[in-house]
Amino acid sequence: MRRRLLLALLVVPTAARGQDSGPGGGESAAQARLAVEHGEIKPLQGILDAIEARYEGRVIATELMRREGRWVYRFKLLPPSGRLVRLCVDAASGAVLSEEGAAEAKP
Repeated sequence: MRRRLLLALLVVPTAARGQDSGPGGGESAAQARLAVEHGEIKPLQGILDAIEARYEGRVIATELMRREGRWVYRFKLLPPSGRLVRLCVDAASGAVLSEEGAAEAKP
């Protein structure tokens, strides 16, 4: 239940920002849903599960966007250290493209 509430809170800001986003902006929930239905990207829940399995901490924000012709999820992760980590993840493959900050891998 707590996880669903967190997921709902994460999706709402993404949808709100995506209405007239230009390059580098967030995409709307409708665009994200279509991309999932067409197999262009993996669903957010699967990517979140992979991030939480790989890294210590909680995802506190997420955004879906198009960057250089590809879909990417951007996450803000708050590890136990309290130092914010930003992750950029390929939305089609789930591969981590970049990390900003000291991400703490799970053992």
